[in-house]
Amino acid sequence: MLRIGIVLTGCGPLDGTDAREAVLCALAARQRAMRVAWFAPPGPQEKVVDHATAAMDEGAAPRDRLSEAARIAGGAVLPFDPLHAGDVGALLVPGGLGVLETFFRDVLVPDRAPTLREEHRATLEGLRGRGVPLGLVGTSHALLRPLFGEPAFDPFAVAPGEVRSDRAAGWAWTPGTMGAGAELERVLGGIDLLLDEIAAMSGGDASPPVRAAAREERSPGETG
Repeated sequence: MLRIGIVLTGCGPLDGTDAREAVLCALAARQRAMRVAWFAPPGPQEKVVDHATAAMDEGAAPRDRLSEAARIAGGAVLPFDPLHAGDVGALLVPGGLGVLETFFRDVLVPDRAPTLREEHRATLEGLRGRGVPLGLVGTSHALLRPLFGEPAFDPFAVAPGEVRSDRAAGWAWTPGTMGAGAELERVLGGIDLLLDEIAAMSGGDASPPVRAAAREERSPGETG
């Protein structure tokens, strides 16, 4: 059974992970009888946003990414590093602005291009070196350029229910909730196609079962 890691960067699309995309990724994975393990880069979120007003909450106490990610996972979340993530068979990164703030330096800094943080590059390239396929949703398309080169498509011109992939390179991407017309039904359709691509890259059956079989024993950081 394929063990698939889902990387979270907090809880909330404006300062962490889009919880809708994360839950739909987990659902699509479990419908394919994949074991889901939750991960998050340790440390405090770069900022805290009030999602009711979309305004920065300047007075908010710092929020720990592992603790915030546990709100989505419904339990303990593993640190995203080579030690803990080294044995996954595939990796999913749902979107949200936390992906940019967590994985990159100099995001939205005038006259400076964002750069992938070295600690995360080491983990991602280590997985890539093992042939672990990478599934990206929404704003996590930003990881394509530093890892695989400039994508040959405009992410903002792809419909929510579609997917772009390169099986030879080992990645697939769908827009998720990004952009107009991102009803959850269309978002789920795109994530389903994304998981089909990931399953095929992993050498598994791309046809999802209706429901996962009986509950199996789980390692720390895994949920059903």
